Amino acid sequence: MNFRCKTIVSALGLLMASGASLGAQDFEQTVKAGLINPQGDMRVLTQSPLGFGLEYNLDLKPTAEAGIGIGMVAGWFNAPGKKVHGAFLQPNGAPTDSNGNVDPMYVDGTCNIKAAYVGADILYAVTGTPVTIRTGPTLVTWDITQRYPAGTINGIVYGGAMGETTWKLGWRLGADYRISKEWCASIMYSQAHWLNTTSSVNSANVFQSNPSWVTLMAGYKF
Repeated sequence: MNFRCKTIVSALGLLMASGASLGAQDFEQTVKAGLINPQGDMRVLTQSPLGFGLEYNLDLKPTAEAGIGIGMVAGWFNAPGKKVHGAFLQPNGAPTDSNGNVDPMYVDGTCNIKAAYVGADILYAVTGTPVTIRTGPTLVTWDITQRYPAGTINGIVYGGAMGETTWKLGWRLGADYRISKEWCASIMYSQAHWLNTTSSVNSANVFQSNPSWVTLMAGYKF
Protein backbone atom coordinates (compact mmCIF):
# COMPACT_ATOMS: atom_id res chain seq x y z
CA MET A 1 0.00 0.00 0.00
CA ASN A 2 1.54 3.33 -1.06
CA PHE A 3 1.73 6.49 1.02
CA ARG A 4 -1.39 8.07 -0.49
CA CYS A 5 -3.51 4.98 0.17
CA LYS A 6 -2.22 4.79 3.74
CA THR A 7 -3.06 8.46 4.24
CA ILE A 8 -6.63 8.04 2.98
CA VAL A 9 -7.21 4.85 4.98
CA SER A 10 -5.83 6.55 8.10
CA ALA A 11 -8.00 9.63 7.56
CA LEU A 12 -11.09 7.50 6.95
CA GLY A 13 -10.37 5.39 10.04
CA LEU A 14 -9.93 8.52 12.15
CA LEU A 15 -13.19 10.01 10.90
CA MET A 16 -15.14 6.81 11.54
CA ALA A 17 -13.63 6.42 15.01
CA SER A 18 -14.52 10.03 15.76
CA GLY A 19 -18.07 9.46 14.54
CA ALA A 20 -18.46 6.38 16.73
CA SER A 21 -17.41 8.32 19.83
CA LEU A 22 -19.64 11.35 19.23
CA GLY A 23 -23.24 11.76 20.29
CA ALA A 24 -25.73 10.55 17.69
CA GLN A 25 -27.98 13.52 18.47
CA ASP A 26 -25.36 15.94 17.10
CA PHE A 27 -23.45 13.97 14.46
CA GLU A 28 -24.44 11.83 11.51
CA GLN A 29 -22.38 9.40 9.40
CA THR A 30 -23.13 8.63 5.76
CA VAL A 31 -21.60 6.09 3.38
CA LYS A 32 -22.16 6.91 -0.30
CA ALA A 33 -21.56 5.12 -3.60
CA GLY A 34 -22.38 6.09 -7.15
CA LEU A 35 -21.35 7.34 -10.58
CA ILE A 36 -18.76 9.88 -11.71
CA ASN A 37 -19.26 12.01 -14.83
CA PRO A 38 -15.93 13.56 -15.99
CA GLN A 39 -16.24 17.17 -17.15
CA GLY A 40 -13.98 19.63 -18.95
CA ASP A 41 -10.28 18.77 -18.73
CA MET A 42 -11.01 15.41 -17.13
CA ARG A 43 -13.20 14.43 -20.09
CA VAL A 44 -10.33 15.41 -22.41
CA LEU A 45 -8.08 13.00 -20.54
CA THR A 46 -10.49 10.05 -20.37
CA GLN A 47 -12.66 10.54 -23.49
CA SER A 48 -15.23 8.66 -21.42
CA PRO A 49 -18.40 9.88 -19.66
CA LEU A 50 -18.53 7.48 -16.71
CA GLY A 51 -16.65 6.32 -13.64
CA PHE A 52 -17.56 5.23 -10.12
CA GLY A 53 -16.78 6.42 -6.63
CA LEU A 54 -17.16 5.97 -2.87
CA GLU A 55 -17.45 8.61 -0.14
CA TYR A 56 -17.77 8.86 3.64
CA ASN A 57 -19.27 11.89 5.44
CA LEU A 58 -19.12 12.76 9.13
CA ASP A 59 -21.51 15.68 9.62
CA LEU A 60 -22.29 17.98 12.51
CA LYS A 61 -26.05 18.30 12.01
CA PRO A 62 -27.27 21.78 11.08
CA THR A 63 -28.91 23.44 14.09
CA ALA A 64 -32.59 24.25 14.01
CA GLU A 65 -31.84 27.88 14.82
CA ALA A 66 -29.12 28.68 12.29
CA GLY A 67 -29.54 25.90 9.73
CA ILE A 68 -25.73 25.67 9.46
CA GLY A 69 -23.50 22.65 10.07
CA ILE A 70 -20.00 21.36 9.27
CA GLY A 71 -19.05 18.10 7.61
CA MET A 72 -15.83 16.15 7.09
CA VAL A 73 -15.42 14.05 3.96
CA ALA A 74 -13.11 11.34 2.60
CA GLY A 75 -13.56 9.67 -0.76
CA TRP A 76 -12.12 7.86 -3.77
CA PHE A 77 -13.10 7.49 -7.43
CA ASN A 78 -12.02 5.74 -10.61
CA ALA A 79 -12.68 7.17 -14.10
CA PRO A 80 -11.33 4.68 -16.69
CA GLY A 81 -10.12 6.05 -20.01
CA LYS A 82 -11.61 4.96 -23.31
CA LYS A 83 -9.56 3.13 -25.94
CA VAL A 84 -9.74 5.57 -28.82
CA HIS A 85 -9.62 4.85 -32.54
CA GLY A 86 -9.53 6.85 -35.74
CA ALA A 87 -12.21 9.31 -34.67
CA PHE A 88 -9.68 11.04 -32.44
CA LEU A 89 -6.91 11.40 -35.03
CA GLN A 90 -5.17 14.73 -35.20
CA PRO A 91 -6.45 16.85 -38.12
CA ASN A 92 -3.32 16.75 -40.30
CA GLY A 93 -3.74 13.05 -41.00
CA ALA A 94 -1.54 10.21 -39.80
CA PRO A 95 0.79 7.75 -41.50
CA THR A 96 0.03 4.03 -41.32
CA ASP A 97 2.23 0.95 -41.35
CA SER A 98 2.03 -1.90 -43.87
CA ASN A 99 -0.94 -3.36 -41.98
CA GLY A 100 -2.89 -0.11 -42.11
CA ASN A 101 -2.40 0.67 -38.40
CA VAL A 102 -2.15 4.34 -37.52
CA ASP A 103 1.12 5.48 -35.97
CA PRO A 104 0.18 6.03 -32.29
CA MET A 105 2.25 9.22 -32.20
CA TYR A 106 -0.55 10.79 -34.24
CA VAL A 107 -3.39 9.69 -31.99
CA ASP A 108 -4.58 11.64 -28.97
CA GLY A 109 -4.05 9.38 -25.96
CA THR A 110 -6.46 8.69 -23.14
CA CYS A 111 -5.82 8.20 -19.43
CA ASN A 112 -7.17 6.17 -16.56
CA ILE A 113 -7.83 8.55 -13.67
CA LYS A 114 -8.04 7.56 -10.03
CA ALA A 115 -8.13 10.04 -7.18
CA ALA A 116 -8.52 10.13 -3.42
CA TYR A 117 -9.67 13.20 -1.53
CA VAL A 118 -10.37 14.61 1.91
CA GLY A 119 -12.17 17.83 2.71
CA ALA A 120 -14.51 19.90 4.85
CA ASP A 121 -18.02 21.04 3.90
CA ILE A 122 -20.22 23.83 5.14
CA LEU A 123 -23.77 22.49 5.39
CA TYR A 124 -26.93 24.54 4.93
CA ALA A 125 -30.29 22.89 5.60
CA VAL A 126 -32.92 24.52 3.38
CA THR A 127 -35.86 25.31 5.66
CA GLY A 128 -38.99 23.26 5.04
CA THR A 129 -37.32 20.92 2.53
CA PRO A 130 -35.32 17.64 2.68
CA VAL A 131 -32.40 19.39 0.93
CA THR A 132 -29.02 20.18 2.50
CA ILE A 133 -26.55 22.20 0.45
CA ARG A 134 -22.85 21.28 0.83
CA THR A 135 -19.81 23.25 -0.26
CA GLY A 136 -16.18 23.44 0.80
CA PRO A 137 -12.49 22.89 0.02
CA THR A 138 -10.87 19.53 -0.74
CA LEU A 139 -7.37 18.14 -1.03
CA VAL A 140 -7.04 15.70 -3.94
CA THR A 141 -4.21 13.31 -4.79
CA TRP A 142 -4.18 12.00 -8.37
CA ASP A 143 -3.17 8.62 -9.81
CA ILE A 144 -3.21 9.13 -13.59
CA THR A 145 -1.85 6.60 -16.08
CA GLN A 146 -1.99 6.61 -19.86
CA ARG A 147 -4.20 3.84 -21.20
CA TYR A 148 -3.87 4.30 -24.95
CA PRO A 149 -1.54 4.14 -26.72
CA ALA A 150 0.46 1.83 -24.45
CA GLY A 151 3.48 -0.41 -24.79
CA THR A 152 6.63 -0.07 -26.89
CA ILE A 153 5.83 0.90 -30.48
CA ASN A 154 8.53 1.74 -33.03
CA GLY A 155 11.04 1.96 -30.19
CA ILE A 156 8.97 4.51 -28.24
CA VAL A 157 7.52 3.64 -24.84
CA TYR A 158 3.91 4.72 -24.35
CA GLY A 159 1.75 4.53 -21.26
CA GLY A 160 2.56 4.52 -17.57
CA ALA A 161 2.06 6.95 -14.72
CA MET A 162 2.14 10.64 -15.46
CA GLY A 163 1.80 13.95 -13.70
CA GLU A 164 1.71 15.19 -10.15
CA THR A 165 0.68 12.92 -7.28
CA THR A 166 1.04 15.47 -4.50
CA TRP A 167 -2.03 16.86 -2.73
CA LYS A 168 -3.74 19.59 -4.76
CA LEU A 169 -6.38 22.08 -3.68
CA GLY A 170 -9.93 21.79 -4.98
CA TRP A 171 -13.48 22.90 -4.24
CA ARG A 172 -16.91 21.30 -4.43
CA LEU A 173 -20.56 22.36 -4.41
CA GLY A 174 -23.64 20.19 -4.28
CA ALA A 175 -26.61 18.98 -2.29
CA ASP A 176 -28.02 16.00 -0.40
CA TYR A 177 -31.71 15.09 -0.75
CA ARG A 178 -33.07 13.12 2.19
CA ILE A 179 -35.34 10.33 0.96
CA SER A 180 -35.95 8.74 4.37
CA LYS A 181 -34.36 8.60 7.81
CA GLU A 182 -31.64 6.25 6.53
CA TRP A 183 -31.33 7.06 2.81
CA CYS A 184 -30.35 10.08 0.76
CA ALA A 185 -29.37 10.99 -2.80
CA SER A 186 -26.47 13.33 -3.50
CA ILE A 187 -25.28 15.39 -6.45
CA MET A 188 -21.93 17.21 -6.37
CA TYR A 189 -19.76 19.26 -8.74
CA SER A 190 -16.02 19.21 -7.93
CA GLN A 191 -12.88 20.71 -9.40
CA ALA A 192 -9.19 20.46 -8.49
CA HIS A 193 -5.82 21.30 -10.01
CA TRP A 194 -3.42 18.85 -11.69
CA LEU A 195 -0.16 19.36 -13.57
CA ASN A 196 1.31 16.91 -16.05
CA THR A 197 5.04 16.61 -15.32
CA THR A 198 5.73 13.91 -17.91
CA SER A 199 7.90 15.16 -20.75
CA SER A 200 7.45 12.80 -23.70
CA VAL A 201 5.64 12.51 -27.00
CA ASN A 202 3.03 10.23 -25.43
CA SER A 203 1.59 13.08 -23.37
CA ALA A 204 1.12 15.72 -26.05
CA ASN A 205 -2.58 16.19 -25.25
CA VAL A 206 -2.08 16.20 -21.47
CA PHE A 207 -1.40 19.53 -19.84
CA GLN A 208 -1.70 21.71 -16.79
CA SER A 209 -5.39 21.45 -16.11
CA ASN A 210 -8.26 21.74 -13.69
CA PRO A 211 -10.09 18.42 -13.89
CA SER A 212 -13.74 18.66 -12.90
CA TRP A 213 -16.39 16.02 -12.34
CA VAL A 214 -20.00 15.52 -11.30
CA THR A 215 -20.96 12.77 -8.87
CA LEU A 216 -24.41 11.25 -8.44
CA MET A 217 -24.55 9.01 -5.39
CA ALA A 218 -26.89 7.15 -3.08
CA GLY A 219 -26.09 7.35 0.63
CA TYR A 220 -26.95 5.34 3.77
CA LYS A 221 -27.03 7.27 7.04
CA PHE A 222 -26.29 5.78 10.45
